[in-house]
Amino acid sequence: DLSELAIDYIQSYFAKPDVSLTTVAAYLGISSSYLSSLFSKRQGVPLKKYLQQYRLQQAEKLVRETNFPISEVAALTGFSDSNYFIKLFKQTYHYTPYRYRQLAETGGESEVVY
Repeated sequence: DLSELAIDYIQSYFAKPDVSLTTVAAYLGISSSYLSSLFSKRQGVPLKKYLQQYRLQQAEKLVRETNFPISEVAALTGFSDSNYFIKLFKQTYHYTPYRYRQLAETGGESEVVY
């Protein structure tokens, strides 16, 4: 299934900022529009959204489990703009990455882990 191959690619290369619908489609040897349609039908979410969610999940683990600077967490998870990363993180987890880390470290983890 091409959508599963796309997921494998994303999970392997999500840290590269240039991973996108276009690069995944090129890797699979199909058009972006075909992959977009196929992925949405099979996975129930657009590829771009899946990639963003996967990157944020990986970032959340790094925020919680490491002391890496937030800008480094952003870079390690494929976000080239740390301000954009912080905005998306807050939309998803309801706290900035810095505050999320503070809560996790002080035992407030039950409040922030979903």
